[in-house]
Amino acid sequence: MNPTSAPWNIAPQATPLPPRLIGLYGIPGSGKTLAIDRLRRQLGLTEFEYFKGSDLIHLATSGEVAFHKLDEPLKKHYRQRAMMVAEATCVRSGKVGVITREFMYWSVGESEEPAKVYAGDDLNMFAHVVYLNTPPEVIAKRRDDGTSRSIVPIEHLRRWQDTEVEELRGLCQQRHIPFTSVYPDFNEIVVPIIQRYNGGLKMYHATDSAATKLLLTPVLDAAVGELGREDAYGKIGAYLATTLLAEPLGIQELIAQYPEHPSKVSGYRLLGEEQTLIVAWRHSGKGIAEGVHGVFPKAKFLPVQQPEDIQSRHIQDKVNAVIVDSLINWKNGEAMAELVRSIRAVHTTIRIVFVAAEVNREVVSVRGPVGAVSRSGEVSVVALRMTKPK
Repeated sequence: MNPTSAPWNIAPQATPLPPRLIGLYGIPGSGKTLAIDRLRRQLGLTEFEYFKGSDLIHLATSGEVAFHKLDEPLKKHYRQRAMMVAEATCVRSGKVGVITREFMYWSVGESEEPAKVYAGDDLNMFAHVVYLNTPPEVIAKRRDDGTSRSIVPIEHLRRWQDTEVEELRGLCQQRHIPFTSVYPDFNEIVVPIIQRYNGGLKMYHATDSAATKLLLTPVLDAAVGELGREDAYGKIGAYLATTLLAEPLGIQELIAQYPEHPSKVSGYRLLGEEQTLIVAWRHSGKGIAEGVHGVFPKAKFLPVQQPEDIQSRHIQDKVNAVIVDSLINWKNGEAMAELVRSIRAVHTTIRIVFVAAEVNREVVSVRGPVGAVSRSGEVSVVALRMTKPK
C-alpha cells in the first residue's frame, strides 16, 4: 500500500492551532478502551470527540490483519495519519478530543529492547498526556480472564509499565506537555483535566462560606492597619491556592518520604508547578500573589505594572499563567484582559487563571472584559467572593 494513496486527505493548516487532543496511554490490558467508553458516557458528545487509535488505523488499512502485514515504515505512516485525522476532526468540530494510543510493545522472550511505536511528532499534537497506571496484577488477571491476549508474567508487565512511564514522562517534560499518571481515581482526576481544555469561562469561588467571612474581616477592618491587611491578603492567597486554585490547574502524584523513616508515601503537588507563572498585578495584587506563591514555591513569581511588562522569556516555557489582584472590577478587568491578549499573542496554548479576593459578576459576564477573553480560549476565575455591580 502506497502512503500517497492513503484514504484520508487532510489539508495542512495555514497557521498552527493550539493542541485539542488528550492522549490516553497505557500498556495493553490497562483499560484504555473501558476508560474512553466511560468518558463518552460521562462527558457526552456535545463538547468532546473520542477516538480509539487502533480503530482509526485499521479503518485506513482495511482491518487489523492487513495492518500487521505492512512493513514498519508504512505502519508508522498510518499511525501518524490516525493522529492527523483525529486532530483535523477536532479542528473542524471545535471540540476537544481524547484518543487512545500505544507507546511500545514488549513481548515475553524477545530482546531486551522493546519495540517503540510512538513518533515524536505525535506528542506535539497533545495538550495533555494521561497514563493509565493500572497495577500489573490487575492487568494480568484481565489477560487471563478469557481475552485473546497471551499470558504475560506480572514482573514483565511491571517492567514494561515502569519503562513506559519513565520514558513518556521524560518526553512530555522536554516538550512542556503536562503528564498525569493515574490509578485508581480515574474520574476524580482525569475528567477535570479533560474538561478544562474545553475553553470558555470556568468559575471557582467560596462566596457564602464561613472561611470567606473570617478571611475578609481583617481586610475590611480599618483598625487592623496596613501590615495586618497585607498579612490578611497573604492568608487569602494561601487559602485560595489550597482550596480552589488546584481545581482548574490540577494536581499530580509525588513520591515523598517520611522524615527520619525509610518508608515512602504517595503525595501530591500542583500539576506543572515549575511551568507556572504567578503574576502579581500591580501593588494591589502583591499580598495575595505572595500567599499563592508560598503554597507553590517552585512557580515563577513576577510583579507586573503594565501588560508590556510580560515578555516572551517570561512565558515561553510555561503552561499556566496565574494573574492575581485583590479586586477585579470593570476598570482593572479591562487592563487585565489586555494582559491576557498580550500573553496569548506570544503563547497561544497557555492556561490562564485569574485569582482575587473579590470579583465583580459583571466583569465575568458575556459582555464583560474577562468574559470576552474567554471566548478565544479557556479562562478560569478563582475568587474568595463574587460581588454584584454597585
